[in-house]
Amino acid sequence: MTFRRILAPLTLLLLLAGCASMPLSSMVQLAALGRQGLERVEPAQLRVRLSVSQGFEIDVNRARLRLTLTAANGASRDIDLSLELIERSRFGRSAGLLRRAVPQPTYLLRLTPQSAAELAALRQSLATREPGTQRSFSVSAPFSSRPAQATSVTFWADLKLSTDGAWIALLDAAELKFNSRS
Repeated sequence: MTFRRILAPLTLLLLLAGCASMPLSSMVQLAALGRQGLERVEPAQLRVRLSVSQGFEIDVNRARLRLTLTAANGASRDIDLSLELIERSRFGRSAGLLRRAVPQPTYLLRLTPQSAAELAALRQSLATREPGTQRSFSVSAPFSSRPAQATSVTFWADLKLSTDGAWIALLDAAELKFNSRS
C-alpha cells in the first residue's frame, strides 16, 4: 500500500515533467538550493543564456529575468531584473530526445549593474522571510525581428547562479506557436 502511495505521485510527476519544457533535473536542481540557496547567489556572477530558432533575433534591451517569491499564505511578489548582453554566438541546441544538436543564435546575458544591486539588497530580506516561501525564475525576451512567414519558434533559456556552477535549463526546446494576427 505504501509503495502505491509513493509510485502514483512519482509517476504523475515524471509524466508532467516529460510534457513540460522545463526538465525534471532542473526542477530538482532549483529545489536543492534550499531555503538559503538564493541568499548565497552573487548577483554579479548570475548568467542567463537564451537561444532561439534561426532567423529570430532577441531584443536584449527588453530581456528580463523575473524572480517570483510566493509566501506560504499565497501572497506573491515579482521582481523584474534587467539584463545586458555579454556575448552573442551560436550554440548547439537539440530540439528533442535523440535529435542532434544544431547551432542556434545564442545570447549570453548578465544582470545590469542596477539589477545586480537590487538583487544584492533583496538577498538581505530573503534571509528573514518565513519558512515556506517559494522562489521561481522565469525569463521574458521579446523578439526584435523574426521571419515574415514564421508560424512558430523554438526557445531555450538557461540560468547559471555562479561562475563555477552548472547551467540550469529553465526552458528546453519550448515551442511557441504564433496566432495568425501576431
